[in-house]
Amino acid sequence: MWTVGDVKALFELAGFLEDFCIVEEDDKTVCGGWNRVYLYPDGTIKCSYKHCNKSFLDVVNELDIKLV
Repeated sequence: MWTVGDVKALFELAGFLEDFCIVEEDDKTVCGGWNRVYLYPDGTIKCSYKHCNKSFLDVVNELDIKLV
């Protein structure tokens, strides 16, 4: 189960902490600007393939995070 703090740590690990921000939507929390991770109420996350650069995606792939 992921938390907002965990997602923030993911951005820091990937070297994009300055890109971390939070926007609440009806069905999820959107974390990030140029690089985006979706946090769902059940604690799962997915990464937006079209909104992430290669170096961010490399870290996401290493952690086996699903892409959308």
